[in-house]
Amino acid sequence: MQSRWIKKYLFNIPIANIIICRIGENKADIIKSKLNIMIDETTVLIDDYTKNLTEWESAGGVGIKRSTKVADNSTGKWKGLAIKNLNQLEKAVALA
Repeated sequence: MQSRWIKKYLFNIPIANIIICRIGENKADIIKSKLNIMIDETTVLIDDYTKNLTEWESAGGVGIKRSTKVADNSTGKWKGLAIKNLNQLEKAVALA
């Protein structure tokens, strides 16, 4: 299922650049500790959960909020980049 979704919506991002993490795990910790990847302004996390994005940006990366019916930022807690439609992804990444 994930593979089909990625091919459909993230077709312009090389599969080698996409990492899927489990729900509830600190994405920044996983990337740094398990994959030994340095997080900086060139590493982008696209997520619908503000907590994940905040942790990611605290580690030095760039977060992009994916607004969905479930996570729409109606609380206004996320102040960074946000997209509603995945067609906006390329433009958002360019701004990051």
